[in-house]
Amino acid sequence: QNLNVKHNPDIRLQQVDLAIKAGWPEVGIGVLLGLNPNIEEELSHLIAHYYWLTRQGVRQVTISVPRINRAKNTKITCKIHDNVFIKTVYVIRILCPKAKIVLTARESIKIRNSLKPITHIWGVKGSTVPGVYTLNNKMRNGQFLLKDGRSIKDLC
Repeated sequence: QNLNVKHNPDIRLQQVDLAIKAGWPEVGIGVLLGLNPNIEEELSHLIAHYYWLTRQGVRQVTISVPRINRAKNTKITCKIHDNVFIKTVYVIRILCPKAKIVLTARESIKIRNSLKPITHIWGVKGSTVPGVYTLNNKMRNGQFLLKDGRSIKDLC
């Protein structure tokens, strides 16, 4: 059995349950937009999960909304266009009003600035992030390309 959390959705969901049982006041969930071509299905499951968590007594639910991005040794077949992504984030904001919505540095400065009033921006140059990321469209050893390389000081 593969116990790598990133490759096993059942274990990923179990980790959220364990966090709730341990009494964590904040739990993070998310969906990699574009992995499933049916974005409505992904959203409905994400929003249902948000409400289930709130009924379990989780005080703060953080929702991460990364989009699938070009990665080393992969071919992307489903791309979420900017206007669809922005609408998706607004739908999450409206239907999950108390959630903390997180944008990563995978998004462009333009997208992150346009969604700044309703989201939290995460992932900046010099921050500690999962995986290995690169700036300036250089894939050397990086897993994903970052489109926003601003520092924390520049974001504030």
